[in-house]
Amino acid sequence: MKTKYRISVIIPTWNRGKLLEQAVQSALNQTFQPLEVIVCDDGSTDDSIEALETNFAEQILQKKLRILRCGRNRLPAIVRNIGIKNSRGNWIAFLDSDDYWLPEKLEKQVNFLENNTGIKAICTNAFRINTNGTVLGNYFNLSANRTFSWHHFRFHNPAICSSMMLSSELRALDAKFPESSSFKAIEDYALWLMIASETKVAFLAEPLLAYLDHPQTSIRKDDDKREFDVSEKIYELFIGQQAGLNCYKWSIYNWLCKSSRHVKKSFTRIARRQM
Repeated sequence: MKTKYRISVIIPTWNRGKLLEQAVQSALNQTFQPLEVIVCDDGSTDDSIEALETNFAEQILQKKLRILRCGRNRLPAIVRNIGIKNSRGNWIAFLDSDDYWLPEKLEKQVNFLENNTGIKAICTNAFRINTNGTVLGNYFNLSANRTFSWHHFRFHNPAICSSMMLSSELRALDAKFPESSSFKAIEDYALWLMIASETKVAFLAEPLLAYLDHPQTSIRKDDDKREFDVSEKIYELFIGQQAGLNCYKWSIYNWLCKSSRHVKKSFTRIARRQM
């Protein structure tokens, strides 16, 4: 039954102004209502949080909207983890404060989960929009629903953070997003790798959110060196002391054994530093 999906929506934010209100409204307007929307403020200095408290006072009173003041951490991973720790749902959905969901986003994810038992993570396609609000097209050129295994995540990130919904039963959530500054902007990729080691990740090809594209800061560019640097950092996380989960280390080791020679040489150098 759909009532078993009690969804906590986590929105990290810092100085997002009206964009934050748009994100919150899109979460509250879902045809499948979440249990709660948690805004995790990273020490905003504008009036965005005060505006939320004024404009969403009824939802706050009803505990549909919660605001956590997290201090200034400068890392989305830290405030997302605070949100996870304080969530009450048995499913967790992430939404960045400059993105927004289409009204049926959660309902369509829940419908898929109802018909595909055993899946504990699900993401979707998105419309890419620029800062003027112009739709640039679909984020991924995939036309059919599918499931991703760990192998699909090995060399690139096929999941948008604002589309991801996870079961709180996943052991990877105990590790949470890596909070080291060296993983800034790729902390979601690191967590997805751990999650994909536990469960297949479902992907809905229909765009169910609007993703604000910042091409100058995106790591999803056709830049082989950048992708390789990201892979090095991800590998170092798992092999290093931060992970502490042998099953994931073995998964990375298997990846290493199947990697091309130049990847293997670089990753072996990293592994030796960890010994």
